[in-house]
Amino acid sequence: MIKKLGMMAALLAFAFMAMAPSVNAYDETDHVYVAANGVGDALVFPIYVVGGTFKTNIRVINTSNTYSVVAKVVFREGFSCCETRDFFIYLSPNDVWEADIVDKNGQVTIVSNDDSSPVVPLEIAMATSCNGYPDVIGLVEVYESYAFSHFMGGDHCEDVIRKPIPKQLIMDAYNDAPTSLANLDCTASRSMTFESGDDDYCVRVYRSKSVLTGVEAMVDPAAGMVITQPATALANNCNGVKLTVNEETRWDNYGNNSDFEVRAALSKEIVHVPFRTDKNNSTLAVLSFPAKLNCCLSGTDDCDGSVSTCDATTNRGDECLHCNSFIGNDYDCLHNKEHETTWAYNPYDMEENTPKREDPIFSPVPPSGERPPLQTCVEVLDLNDFKGVDVTSTYSSGWVRLTMTDQCCQRYGAARRPGRYVWYNGSAVIPTYVDVGNGDIAWTAASYECANVIVTTDATTEGCAAPNPVDHGDFDNCSYQVISPNMAP
Repeated sequence: MIKKLGMMAALLAFAFMAMAPSVNAYDETDHVYVAANGVGDALVFPIYVVGGTFKTNIRVINTSNTYSVVAKVVFREGFSCCETRDFFIYLSPNDVWEADIVDKNGQVTIVSNDDSSPVVPLEIAMATSCNGYPDVIGLVEVYESYAFSHFMGGDHCEDVIRKPIPKQLIMDAYNDAPTSLANLDCTASRSMTFESGDDDYCVRVYRSKSVLTGVEAMVDPAAGMVITQPATALANNCNGVKLTVNEETRWDNYGNNSDFEVRAALSKEIVHVPFRTDKNNSTLAVLSFPAKLNCCLSGTDDCDGSVSTCDATTNRGDECLHCNSFIGNDYDCLHNKEHETTWAYNPYDMEENTPKREDPIFSPVPPSGERPPLQTCVEVLDLNDFKGVDVTSTYSSGWVRLTMTDQCCQRYGAARRPGRYVWYNGSAVIPTYVDVGNGDIAWTAASYECANVIVTTDATTEGCAAPNPVDHGDFDNCSYQVISPNMAP
């Protein structure tokens, strides 16, 4: 068993290393936030991994008794966050959609027999990413588009459609829905009629409702292994745009929030990871950055996010640190600094400030000055040896304090509301860790310290310093879930 688990740990590390070649009323009380209860209108599954018999299972659950939900599922490769596949799922009240991401004849493939899929059975290989990077590791996002309730039929829409709502009705209602609901607030609805088959129906349509939750599992049937992790739920996005599969789906082109507001909601100043690193145990930090969306060298504006890419011909290397001209080809994604996250670490042993006979160093060990930046959307950081950096020093068990800082141009930018800007410290990261032991394995969400967020009218910030908050908000991002006015679906 331990051999199988060791292979799983190696797969996580190796698979990633192989990738190396609306309503405009926004202030501190009206933002997207990470939902403490795990239910929202957008979900992020922080990592999927595929290889051999190893697969990833994802489930999306509609927790509502009332609303039918149409949601877009987006798969991204883990290097540059480029979309490799997307499609819609159709969830009736209390419904769940389930799919596996598997290796099928050497191709990463999404398979499902669930009736909420766009076609049944579903079997679709990942498309070639915009940069050609491997897709054996990545992340999955789910964006609510519209919600529906009160399906009625009959000659004058007098007959209530009994639950469960037929999936074809949900599909047809969405197809006939308006392209924008921006004139509605987050709780309002409008009536609409639509045709399904030879009959007419009536329904009420809403912007997205915070009713989705999700869970994923890394599964290896050959080893009898299933380890689970809940999806990170973002609530209060209040999407009012009818999404399609014809365009890149990004945090800044749908819903009520700019990508900077989403990054602020996800930001953490410090991450805490307990570890065991000896001959029988290892710990892998899994750091997911869903809002990086750099898609370097994709050739399309959408794939690059909202900040400028490196352009050495116009000497923009000193503006927001777009390029690092000292380490190689500026047009190589590995050398583009615009989406980097720098990090420091402090390892602690089990006996703080107590010398150990086999280790004469007192904890914490001073961290090394050499550490490669975190540039990609999904990082698997082996705490025993990450690209030549021994994160845990000589300790076999303890914990590590990871202090992460996104580049300035990720941490400061325009909010959705004109004239408002948002700034955060730290990094927009979803941190988890995997412990592989002598016959056991666990996947756990890491604890963290909340990041400071400032909403301001100040359009500039010198040297990444915190701007003047004026009267628009200076608060830690964990308070989003406390003060948001749209918590209840």
